[in-house]
Amino acid sequence: NTTGGFSVIMKQGSGSQITVTSGYSANIFCDGIGSTASVFLTTPKIRNTALSIGTVDGTAALTVNNNTVAVTPVATSDVHIVGANSSAARVLLDGFASGSIVTGRYANGTSAAPTACTTGNALAAFSARGYGATAYSDTVGIVRISSEGTFTDSSQPTNITLWTTPSGSTTAVERVHVSPSGRIGVGIDTPAASALLDLTSTTGALLLTRMTSTQRDALTAVNGMLIYNSTTNKLQVYENSAWVNVI
Repeated sequence: NTTGGFSVIMKQGSGSQITVTSGYSANIFCDGIGSTASVFLTTPKIRNTALSIGTVDGTAALTVNNNTVAVTPVATSDVHIVGANSSAARVLLDGFASGSIVTGRYANGTSAAPTACTTGNALAAFSARGYGATAYSDTVGIVRISSEGTFTDSSQPTNITLWTTPSGSTTAVERVHVSPSGRIGVGIDTPAASALLDLTSTTGALLLTRMTSTQRDALTAVNGMLIYNSTTNKLQVYENSAWVNVI
């Protein structure tokens, strides 16, 4: 078709290779199991560096847009999914007889010559951004997995951190740190070596579980449990198979 476009319908078992040249567009339909289609794009009219699916073209390597307008992605986005107005943009993974996994990988160097991870490399993260008065913010919430040492094939220590942004700010701050040995720091990124849980704050205190004597007695208690008894208004610990007042 020399007027600028054509459509191809491929039936079951058929195969074809189509080249779209300058100024042309193509619609391709594969009908039935076993049909295949290969499309080679020769000009930026339909970019050979990006693919758009949906109602509006995008600028990421792959754009799936269910909205009626183009939305600018983060500059480094490879995949951009845009939901319809008032509808969540959703990614669904189905697994059968096995779970679904999302994995991020990291290496220093290049894809042709990767090198070992070193301390502080962000291996993978889930982050969030929100729209302010005029634009989207930078990252304001993060769950991050980072390397904590130089990786070898037999030793690859990591930590997990949780970041939030306080009111009046747009800068995320690390709140919770899980070390390679499983020690947890809240308000501190280097939990003490002998502490399983290290709480650090000058503005907040540890608030224990509060319950009545009846609720306490319904527990399957083990030695070392600590509660605040709201019936007796006493701090209590389970010691030698009995609840006793700390003071």
